[in-house]
Amino acid sequence: MSKDYREYLEEELKKAQQKFEKAKMDSIKEIEEMNFLMAEDFGAAYASHIDKITAAAAKINALREAIQVFDYMQNN
Repeated sequence: MSKDYREYLEEELKKAQQKFEKAKMDSIKEIEEMNFLMAEDFGAAYASHIDKITAAAAKINALREAIQVFDYMQNN
């Protein structure tokens, strides 16, 4: 059971990392395609999906911490 849980955490971490990379790429694409009117009206933060990037980064950090805690509990 414990090995399965560790594998689950690692799989979720990979998914979160992929989601993070996709959010970054989407942001770059939208910023590159932004015209000056859109930039003036909404700003780069709007187009950059900063919320998606932040959420994905937070999940990555939480999963890394969960893996560290799990490993610590298994070894002690």
